[in-house]
Amino acid sequence: MTEECGIQTFQNIFHHSPDITDACCGVLVKKFGRPCHSLFIEIVLSTGKFASHEAEIIRKSTAAWKRCRGIVEKAGI
Repeated sequence: MTEECGIQTFQNIFHHSPDITDACCGVLVKKFGRPCHSLFIEIVLSTGKFASHEAEIIRKSTAAWKRCRGIVEKAGI
């Protein structure tokens, strides 16, 4: 995961930032992978900082993953 894509992903899921770019979706899906994505979300949530928004964050995480996977599959990346 590149720093830029990591920041985009974090901001998109944990804050109200724009969608992850197509290029970063490729990094997320192909290089980071679903297990690492899930672990990343789990670790950040374990800090307790976002506890009051856990359900929303999990929903946004799932939506971001599905959107990115769809972009990667459509582009044949």
